[in-house]
Amino acid sequence: SGSNAMQPIPTERGVRNLTLTDINGDGHLDALVADGWHYQYGAQARAQLSLYLGPEYSRRSPLTHLTGEYTINSVEVEPETSNRASRLLLTANKGVYLATPTEVGWMIERLMDVPEPGNAVFATIKKQSVVYVSGRPTTELVLR
Repeated sequence: SGSNAMQPIPTERGVRNLTLTDINGDGHLDALVADGWHYQYGAQARAQLSLYLGPEYSRRSPLTHLTGEYTINSVEVEPETSNRASRLLLTANKGVYLATPTEVGWMIERLMDVPEPGNAVFATIKKQSVVYVSGRPTTELVLR
């Protein structure tokens, strides 16, 4: 509508992380929301990621649920390194995951454990995607 008015996004639970990116390449920012967080994390929280296509943001499309995790602390979009669609780096409370778009959804691969509270970030080195995971020592994972 071209309006700058704020509009609510209908999440399932409390929002832990919100990342804006044009996930489908249509020129509109889309919202990736880690919306399974709950203050009673042991009983009610779920590490789930949902997609809300912009500019409406009115429909929640579940993207993934990470079994054995209670939250997704951060979502990072891979910097452009080739002609393929960008992958997502998900840092949950226990592990780091790589979400790769496929023709029928998203393939989720657990990369490694992460110390809590931990962090993982993308980097591009010589046109190659690399993930750095916090810890002692920091772990470097070169992605294919």
